[in-house]
Amino acid sequence: MDEKTIRTSKVCETIGLFKNPDRIEVLKAVGANAGITFGEIRGASELETGAVNHALISLIGHYMITARGNQRLKKYSITRHGMSVLLLLNNEHFQAIAKTQEMLEEALGQPPETGTIR
Repeated sequence: MDEKTIRTSKVCETIGLFKNPDRIEVLKAVGANAGITFGEIRGASELETGAVNHALISLIGHYMITARGNQRLKKYSITRHGMSVLLLLNNEHFQAIAKTQEMLEEALGQPPETGTIR
């Protein structure tokens, strides 16, 4: 796979990650409060425990949030990558790309194949 194809694949993966609005809410909460705890995320996002937990697992797995501390008192912070994604989510061009991908998936019944941006 060449570099452009890999980057395109990462963009599509990132867009897909945020089809679930809970992840956006959690990323925003962590981005606004470095060192935020699980309970504070729940309060800021008004999401249920399971939704916050699932979002955190996904965001940590995609290197957008880090977790520090012990099991009883983990503190979450946004990474540079997460901050970049948060800025992109507020970008109108990115929103248009996400909407286009959503429409393609709906029309095709599956995600579009990874291609090369030229």
